[in-house]
Amino acid sequence: MDHLLTYVFAVVGVVVPVVAFSWEFILSGRKRLGYRVQVNDLVRASADSAEEAAQLGVLQQLLPKKGDDGAKPAKLGDMSIVLLKIENNGWTEIGHEDYRHSDGANSGITFRFPGRTVAGVALTAPSRSMKSVLRDHTSGVKTDLEGSDGLIVLPRFALGREDSYKIMAVLRRHPDVPKHGDELPLPEVDGGIRRGKAIRTESRTRMSTPYAALVTLLVAVVVVQFVTGLITPHTDPMDCEAGRLSLTGSTAIEKVMQDSAARYQQRCPGAHIDATGFKSSNDGLQRLDSGKPADPATQLAFTDGLNTDHPALVARPIAFVLFTPVINPEVTGVESLSRQQIADLYAGRYLNWRELGGPDLPVRLVGRHRSSGSRSAFEHEILEGDQPPDNSVDCHAGAAAPEPPRCEADTTADLLTLVARTPGAIGYSEVATAAADSRIRVIGVDGHRATRAEALAGAYHFGASEYAYSVGALPPDSLAAAFLRFLGFGEGKDILSKYGDAPCAELTDPVGCRPYR
Repeated sequence: MDHLLTYVFAVVGVVVPVVAFSWEFILSGRKRLGYRVQVNDLVRASADSAEEAAQLGVLQQLLPKKGDDGAKPAKLGDMSIVLLKIENNGWTEIGHEDYRHSDGANSGITFRFPGRTVAGVALTAPSRSMKSVLRDHTSGVKTDLEGSDGLIVLPRFALGREDSYKIMAVLRRHPDVPKHGDELPLPEVDGGIRRGKAIRTESRTRMSTPYAALVTLLVAVVVVQFVTGLITPHTDPMDCEAGRLSLTGSTAIEKVMQDSAARYQQRCPGAHIDATGFKSSNDGLQRLDSGKPADPATQLAFTDGLNTDHPALVARPIAFVLFTPVINPEVTGVESLSRQQIADLYAGRYLNWRELGGPDLPVRLVGRHRSSGSRSAFEHEILEGDQPPDNSVDCHAGAAAPEPPRCEADTTADLLTLVARTPGAIGYSEVATAAADSRIRVIGVDGHRATRAEALAGAYHFGASEYAYSVGALPPDSLAAAFLRFLGFGEGKDILSKYGDAPCAELTDPVGCRPYR
C-alpha cells in the first residue's frame, strides 16, 4: 500500500504540470488576445500647477457646448481617461481571420464603457512591428453609442507574437446617468479569437490565484512524497523477492529470526516466511536434509556452530551469537564464575553453592539435549569436552545422591523455565533471550558479561558462529537468498545487533565469523 501511494503521488506530480502546461500553452494559450486596463480614472476638476492647468484646458475643449445637439451642460469632473493595452500573449500569431464577433460584424473587438460616451480616442505606443500597421489602419477605429454606453470598435489588427499597442480614450459621463462617487466601471469586451480567447490581463507583482493554486498543489505533492519517503521502509529491489520460505533450527536464534522475518515481510508484501519451526540445530538440519523439498530455495536451517554431518547442505555464516550462564534467583552472592569453575560444576566437583561463595543450596545442573547447537557451543567454549549425561528428569534428587542432579531441556525456553523453578539450578542460554527473562539471573564468565562490546574486544569467549544451511546453492533471485542478504547487509543486520549478536562482516575474522582468532 505504501508503494502504491508513492507511485500515485509520483504520477500526480508529473501529470499535473504536464496537463497545466498543455492547457496553458497548447490548448488554451495557443492563440490568446490580452487586454490590460492600465488607466481608468476621473479627471480632476481643478489644477495644482501650470502644467495640469494646460492639460485641463485641452480636455475642456472636448466638453460639449451648451445646447449642442440638445446635450446638457457638462462639467470637467464628468470626464475620465482610459488607457488600454492590447497584446498578443499567446504563443502563435493572430491573423485577420482569427477574430470573431458576437453579432457577426466584420470588426475586431469592441470595448463598451457603461454610462460613459467616447469623446476622443487615439492609438499609441505600438510595438516595433505594429507601427506601420497602425499608421495604415488608424482610420479603421470607430466610436459609437449604444443607449448610454459608449463603444470603441477596433479593426482586425494582425498581431505577431508579443505584439501590442495601446488605446488612449477620453470619455465623459452620459448626461442621463447619475454620478456614483469616484468609482468607474471597467470596460466590457465583445468579440474574441477563434481557437483561442480574449482575456483581461494584469500587471502583477505577485502570483495569480490559478498559478498560486497550482504551485500549492505541486508543493503538497512534493511534501506528501517526502513524508511518505520518511515513514515508508526503503527497500533495495534486489533484496525484495516474493515467494514462500520456511525457517527451522536453533532456538537460540529463534526470536531474532522471527523479528527479521516479520520485518522483511513488512517491507516486501509478496514474501511469506514461516519462522515457527525452531526446535534445535540438529533437528533443523535433519529436517532440511531428509525432507529434500522440490524447491530447495524454500527452506533454511540455522545452527549454533558449523556442522559437517550433512555434506549435501551448504553453510553460510550469519552472525556470532553470545551465550551466558543463568542461575536460579535464590543463588545469591554469585555474580560471575570462571570457565574452570563452570566446568567443575558440570563435572560434579561442587555439590553446594556454599563452596562458591553462594547460599547453602544444592547444585542442580540443567543442560540441553545432544541435538542442541547451544550445547555444542557450551561444550566447546566452556567445558572443552563433552557434557556428562543426565541422571534426572527434573533435576531433583534425594539428599544422599553422590553427585548433583543433571537434567536436559528441549529448547531455550524450556531450559529457562526449568532453571527458574528449580532452586540451586544453573544452565546456559542465548544472552538476549535470557536477559529478557526476569525469572532467572544472568551471570558473567571470567569477570566479563556477555555483551557485544566485550566479545568484540576479545574479552568474552562464550559464543558460537551462527550458520544458515540450504540444500545446495541458492538462486540469487530466490526469497531465501534475498533474506540472507537482508540479514548480512540489510536491515536484518541491525536486528541482529539489537539482540546483542555480531554480524559476521563486522568481526575480526569475518570468514570464520568469530570476534577473535
